Amino acid sequence: ALLALGKSEEAAKEAKTLGDLPSEAGEIDVDVARAYARGTTGSQTRPEQTAEKNLVGVGNNADKSREFAELADQARAAQQAGRTEDAIRFCQSALKLRPDWEEGWANLGMLYFSSSQYAEAIPALETTVGLNPKRSEAWALLGLSEFERKDYQNSLLHLTRAQELGLAGNAAAVRIARYHIAALLNLNGEFEKAMDLLVPEVGPGPAADKIKLALGLALLRIPLLPDQITADNSGLIQSAGESAALLSESRYDQAFPVLQQMLRENPATLYLHYAYGSALASLSRYDEAEAQLREETRINPNTALPYIRMASIALLLHRPKDALPSGERAVALAPQSAEAHYVLGRIMIEMGEAGQAVKELESASKLAPNSPEVHFNLARAYTKAKLLDQAERERAIFTRLNAEAERQKNMRGDQAHVVGSRDRGGLTPPETGVAGPLPE
Repeated sequence: ALLALGKSEEAAKEAKTLGDLPSEAGEIDVDVARAYARGTTGSQTRPEQTAEKNLVGVGNNADKSREFAELADQARAAQQAGRTEDAIRFCQSALKLRPDWEEGWANLGMLYFSSSQYAEAIPALETTVGLNPKRSEAWALLGLSEFERKDYQNSLLHLTRAQELGLAGNAAAVRIARYHIAALLNLNGEFEKAMDLLVPEVGPGPAADKIKLALGLALLRIPLLPDQITADNSGLIQSAGESAALLSESRYDQAFPVLQQMLRENPATLYLHYAYGSALASLSRYDEAEAQLREETRINPNTALPYIRMASIALLLHRPKDALPSGERAVALAPQSAEAHYVLGRIMIEMGEAGQAVKELESASKLAPNSPEVHFNLARAYTKAKLLDQAERERAIFTRLNAEAERQKNMRGDQAHVVGSRDRGGLTPPETGVAGPLPE
């Protein structure tokens, strides 16, 4: 899957930027918020332990140190007893005595968050990450609090920072954070990235219904939050989410009837034929897939996605000449799409047009500089064009990026893109023969 290629052409052409995101959205479920808070508390240091550490070097200010230790202990006891407001009050008093008490700010933010006091949680968590920028659970709680306050730009920024550091907490906490990142990516039109986060979370657990709805929105490429779905399209999106969940688990015998029923009832729904065609292609049912993809081009003539998929299928079948019209059309429709330039560059390699291949793949590289596939095939194109120094450079970049993708995958425990990863039921853009030995 070409998830590392960045935004799809739809995001580049149509989706809102984070700064333009809508101002209205549903709230985080209180139970979900509390589940996240419970899921991350295991990594916290007890306030009394931090208090003891912070007593070192206080000098003669014994009374102040004793008062701080007592307040920290009272905050811990109140928190354990479920007396949230008392715990907040004790924490605040202790922090007046020791404003650089990292654990106190972290616990204060957690207490505010778990009691749905999101506006109050934000400054406490901002102070926490200011004291310790590597504290991933604080970044996550900050992002979730900002989500509730409808500050979507900062929410996505801070949740992504938490993910980069490695989401802390138990499986439920990680699931909740990943769902909210994916929901914001959907809202921003980054549907493939959202799908990549959502697919591993399919199944029972916190936010299960919303995860399925978010999958449906991603499948149909609708830039909304699950809470923004209206009654007139809720049934369609629920069915789309159900089919996407089944496809993600390769349960084609159950997914296909759902998709077929959706097509009978909603034949003009944009991206539905594309989704079904992509799923058929993942089972090598290429003739049926092409029929669905061509129908998508008829009802949705301004999207490059079905052309990219058809070109990719032709490449897999070693028919580059058949792929060429679709590849060229994709680039014409989406000149800022890395995927479109990538697939056309691949076609040119297979047709022996090294110069054109270099041109297209260099364009793809500028649009998606962190894609291992692009650098892999650009190395191939340079080799065929006898530009050996450039080929060597691209081989080195590919090796580094692919190793980094593997490292990120292992760190996050998800199914992030690595060269050779499986195309999950057609839910992600197609692999086009990238995996294999490095070009010599």
